[in-house]
Amino acid sequence: MKKKKTGYILLLILLIGVVLFVYHELNSNPLSKYYTTKVLENYLKETYPNKELRIDEAIYLANRKVYSMKVTEIITTSSKERIPKKHEFILRGTFKPTVIIDSIYMANLDRDLMTKLEKEAGKEIQSLLSKHVTSLDHVSAGFEIQKGEIPPDTRWSKDLKLKHPVSLFIVLNSKGASKEDVLKDAKEIQSILNKNGYTYRSVGINSSVFQGEEVHELTYSTSFKRDTELKLRDIEEHNKGKGLPK
Repeated sequence: MKKKKTGYILLLILLIGVVLFVYHELNSNPLSKYYTTKVLENYLKETYPNKELRIDEAIYLANRKVYSMKVTEIITTSSKERIPKKHEFILRGTFKPTVIIDSIYMANLDRDLMTKLEKEAGKEIQSLLSKHVTSLDHVSAGFEIQKGEIPPDTRWSKDLKLKHPVSLFIVLNSKGASKEDVLKDAKEIQSILNKNGYTYRSVGINSSVFQGEEVHELTYSTSFKRDTELKLRDIEEHNKGKGLPK
C-alpha cells in the first residue's frame, strides 16, 4: 500500500511538472516576463535617453519563443502637442534576454546609402577574391548605417569608419569539392581580407552545387570573424548522401 501511495505521489509530481513545462512553453512565466521587461526598460534608457518611451505590453510568442514588447513614444511638437507613436521590440532569451529587433533603430536605417555601399563593396571585394579563389561565385556585402551617421554621398572605402563594419556573404561553387577544399578556400578568403586591411563584422560562406547559373544544392557552410582560427569542424555539411546533378 505504501509503495502504491509513493507511486501515485511520483506520478502526480510528474504530471505537475509536465503541466508547468507546457504552460511555460506556451505562455512563459511571470518572473521571466518581469525580468524581460526590466531588461527592455534599461535598454531604452541607455539607447534613447532623449526619447519619452513607455512599455505598454509584453506578449510571449510561443512559436518563436520570444517576447514582443509594445512601446509608445510620446513626441512633443513645436506647438506642445503630444503625439503617440507605436514601436515594437523583440527580445529573446530566458536567463539573459537580448533585444534582437528594435523598430526605432530599423526605421532610422539609411537604406538608400546602405544599398549603394553594398553594391560598391561587393564589387570591389569580389574582384579581389576572384583573382585567388577559383571556386568563388558571388560576394554580397551588408551594412547597418543610421541616418546621419555618415554623409549620404559617401563612397565605399575599406578605410571607412563605421559603427558596424561590413558583413560579407560569399557563395562558392562546390562541385567536386570536399570539406577540406572548402576549409582551404575559407582560410584563403580570410587571409586575403586581413592582409588587404579590410575591417569586417563577419563573413558567411555557402558552398553549393549549381545547375547552370542557379544554385542546385547547398553542400557546405561556415562563417568566421577576423581572428577566427578555422578548423575542419567549423565546416558544416548539408544534404549528405543526396544525389547531385550530373
